[in-house]
Amino acid sequence: MTDMKKILGGYLIILFLVFSCAKGPSTGKMIPKGKGFDSLEFQYYYVEAIKQKVFGNPSDALRLLDQCLKINPESDAANFQIAQILSATGNEKESRKYAIRANELDKNNIWYMLMLAGSYYKEQKPDSAVYYYEMASRRFPERRDLALTLGGLYSEKGDFERAAGIFDE
Repeated sequence: MTDMKKILGGYLIILFLVFSCAKGPSTGKMIPKGKGFDSLEFQYYYVEAIKQKVFGNPSDALRLLDQCLKINPESDAANFQIAQILSATGNEKESRKYAIRANELDKNNIWYMLMLAGSYYKEQKPDSAVYYYEMASRRFPERRDLALTLGGLYSEKGDFERAAGIFDE
């Protein structure tokens, strides 16, 4: 078996595990009631999009993810993947629109919050970066790394009192 086949096989196993374990135990229903979309078709396009992203074909991945959003406009995952690709290609403002949408659809996803914080930080908008780090550290108090980063952001902004409060804690 060649190395490429091993890599592809491992990739497919990971994708299988992600889709089979991501939302908890299965109820046996393949198409969610009331959603009004074909989840199998959505999953096909989503997996193909991730494959194209991994293989370094961002335009193909974006095209497939756009198809995912046509099937299910309420997909936080598809919005997030588009945001990641756009950010990686340097289109930060457009990326942020999709990241904001993903965050609106799932307010408890730490990765969406961190992507938005990082995006605003790159654009030198520390107040917005602080907002998303505050949100993340409130929702995930066990993640001390978030509090430390937040303290660093306060320090960068010159708010040494708040930074010291976080570091003392």
